[in-house]
Amino acid sequence: MLESQSFPLNIKALSETGEIVGLASVYGNVDRQGEAVAPGAFRASIEQAMATGRGLPMLREHRAELACGTWIGFEETGGALRVTGKLAMATEIGRETRELIAAGALTGLSIGFSNAKRMSAGGTRQIIAGDLLEVSLVAIPANPSAVIEAMKSAPGPREIEAALKAAGLSNRQAKAAAIAATKAIAGNQTDEESAALAAMLTKARQLIAPFVTR
Repeated sequence: MLESQSFPLNIKALSETGEIVGLASVYGNVDRQGEAVAPGAFRASIEQAMATGRGLPMLREHRAELACGTWIGFEETGGALRVTGKLAMATEIGRETRELIAAGALTGLSIGFSNAKRMSAGGTRQIIAGDLLEVSLVAIPANPSAVIEAMKSAPGPREIEAALKAAGLSNRQAKAAAIAATKAIAGNQTDEESAALAAMLTKARQLIAPFVTR
């Protein structure tokens, strides 16, 4: 039987590529169902999933037909399970999910698990082991803690342009280099543009070299 435990999300950044970093489970935090997850409860199943190289499914509302991406990184840190995922932005549901997050329609993360083992501690039921099967984006979370920390992307042309201006390039040089760099990131840059970008970045390095501590 699939069970779940949910957490609210708080978007700190939202971008086009749909990378998500957040907390899927906060250890010891009691949810509205009166349960808490013990540290390392899902460690064995996570290690098994990561060994396959496929990660875990990213769903909406625990519905397999609403698969919208993949969770590819898991780290136990600061009393919580931090997850890194990627929305499938090449698909309609991936793009739709991003828009729903941006609009505030999806407000939580929820872990889906099975084969849970529990024990009572201090009047609270603790999940001490289980098989983590998926992590869902949900509309109504059950737990007041975990957060989505970021949805990241490669820097856009404005960010690149600003960085190059700060490095000493002229407005014209920085703008041209930013356009070329953006094309390079997208993978559609010509050989001539690649050469021009390399020359401009070399110029930038030369300008900032006197100020770099070795």
